[in-house]
Amino acid sequence: MKFWTAPIHIFDYTFNEVSAVFYDRYPNSFAKHVVSEDVLERKVTEDSIYTRKLVVKKGASFLKSVPSWMSRLTSIRTVPTLEESIYDRKTETLVTYTRNVSFVDLFAMDEKSVYKRVESTPTQTSLSRDVAVYVNYPRFGGLIERVLVMTFRKSVKKTLNGIQEKLEERILFWGFVVVDSCCNAWSVLLGRIMVPSSSSPVWKILATASLVSLLHCAYSAAQHNSFVRLTGQEASALPLDLQIQTLVSLVVCIFATTFLAGDFQPIRADKEAVTKTWDTVGSCPSFYTFNHRAQCLSPQFLD
Repeated sequence: MKFWTAPIHIFDYTFNEVSAVFYDRYPNSFAKHVVSEDVLERKVTEDSIYTRKLVVKKGASFLKSVPSWMSRLTSIRTVPTLEESIYDRKTETLVTYTRNVSFVDLFAMDEKSVYKRVESTPTQTSLSRDVAVYVNYPRFGGLIERVLVMTFRKSVKKTLNGIQEKLEERILFWGFVVVDSCCNAWSVLLGRIMVPSSSSPVWKILATASLVSLLHCAYSAAQHNSFVRLTGQEASALPLDLQIQTLVSLVVCIFATTFLAGDFQPIRADKEAVTKTWDTVGSCPSFYTFNHRAQCLSPQFLD
């Protein structure tokens, strides 16, 4: 049996944010090997949440490194794994245990992960991970265990990237909601004060006038500096009226240009968020419990 302890990883997010994403981390672009995810049991108390899931993964994701002449291992296509998680609100910890529940006569992989709040920095969350691998194969068991541990170490990076991706999506989505709400409020305000439409020539006139005013400010500033040098006076700030004219002209120019630019197109990051409704905001599909396929599993997949 081989043991391996991963270096502690730090997420720049609070424990509540990381724990919320943990229950909704699938699917993501780094977990294409995950076939399905079903909740077998969930117990919710005042301070804790116990969850047991059946996660079916592609066996080739971590068994492809085994030599091809070992037909019994390389023939594995899918591996059902049992994931148990315990969320503790008081201690602010999330402990998970994952193990394979099929092909236990060939190999066993047990993983323990602990998510907890960083004491010195409450806005960060640490993740520690331990794994134990056992392969029941004569003579070559130790070698195969080393290969599986090395492959698992590489897969840890994808797992971390997947969680990080879901965290960023969550932050971007709520950021989009806030920005969209502000834009809607601004649009309502503009509509109430009878702002001309973008096709109105008023904005072209204002943009042109403000640009001319900015050029006049630049010319006046140059004339002022030349006068100071010719008279031998000490360098001083520009006159107050010139500063006010510059600021007002700049604001009017920016405001008028936004209407001349036409309708803005959505950026790529919010394309998925636009399709969601308020009913699905904050939805966590992994908390749903249905008449899942685990009830029909063969006894060889169970303890």
